[in-house]
Amino acid sequence: MRIDLGCGNNKFRDCIGIDRIAYPNTDIVHDFNRRLPLEDNSVDFVMASHSLQYVDDLHAVMEDIYRVCRHKAMVCIVAPYAHVTSHIVNPQYKELFNEHSPRFWTKHAKTAIDNDDFLFSPKDS
Repeated sequence: MRIDLGCGNNKFRDCIGIDRIAYPNTDIVHDFNRRLPLEDNSVDFVMASHSLQYVDDLHAVMEDIYRVCRHKAMVCIVAPYAHVTSHIVNPQYKELFNEHSPRFWTKHAKTAIDNDDFLFSPKDS
């Protein structure tokens, strides 16, 4: 199964569109701040394009995405870059994203970004 969380009017190809608003392309009307109405280990692909910045509890939503995904599922997140000033002050954005965000979603020692990239050298402090 392939899902598009927050599909809006532009549902990603071959996906089941999930949105809290019943757009013409929405297949499941659901607020994904609540548990997704999907079986555990049932999803192979998740598209979340410009939707996760609006969730109430990103950690809980990411745990639920993990719950519904099969092993080696692909999760594609497209989100506004946190450090753009208009994004920082946007009162509708509840979550901010940057290149360091994914390290908070895993306890695995190996991540896409090298651990050394998270360290500041004395000259940067």
